[in-house]
Amino acid sequence: MTFPKVLYQISPVRWLVPIALLALLMFGAVPNYLQGRWWHEQPPVAQLKPLKTLAKTGVVLPGWQSISQKSVELASGKWLLQELEADGTEPVGDRQRQILLLLRPQTSTTGAGAQPQAEWGDFRALGGGLSWKSDSYRRLQFEVAVAGGKPVTVEARFFRAWMRSQTYALVQWYARSDGGHPDPIRWFWVDRQARLSGRRMPWVAVCFLVPIEPLGDIETVRSLAESLGQKIQVAIMSEIEL
Repeated sequence: MTFPKVLYQISPVRWLVPIALLALLMFGAVPNYLQGRWWHEQPPVAQLKPLKTLAKTGVVLPGWQSISQKSVELASGKWLLQELEADGTEPVGDRQRQILLLLRPQTSTTGAGAQPQAEWGDFRALGGGLSWKSDSYRRLQFEVAVAGGKPVTVEARFFRAWMRSQTYALVQWYARSDGGHPDPIRWFWVDRQARLSGRRMPWVAVCFLVPIEPLGDIETVRSLAESLGQKIQVAIMSEIEL
């Protein structure tokens, strides 16, 4: 048997990704099939009720008080927008005394609210329809302590966005029980593993905005962003028992 020449030109490493994906899908689907369940019949999300509550009530963060909250409609769906103000127990700059926090928890096991999608692209509603610009994309990484276990790691998107005279440092990730990451594919893999034992991996999309100097350097608020990220991750894990 001969193979087309083009196959010889493809590195064997490139074959591993589709082969691994196919194997994982088959490994997850076959046991369900043998037990009389089709692939589309998903295990339940045990935390669905607290996730829906979180979508309405938001989180409480040490050192910050919620001064307003409302539901906002963005291109990716409904988010809960909380405006938080430092209560004076932590040192923050004058511009950083108030921040904006957006949360979009998983709200169903099927349909649009079941899987994390590209939530990060459209925040124009926050600017009243004004055009946003962004740059300085990089990653923000921090650890969160877990009672009786190893710390979990969160990796988030960290970048600058601005309109007219207002500039923000934005931090975005999907919070999970084992940490967090901004790429939906990371959730996909851990969810597949959870399904093998009849569970699901719930998620919460997180985005918070820290005001900085007009067209300022986001590195000036990296430490604050890490601290806020840790508190938000802990609050989410506590609220919905991730």
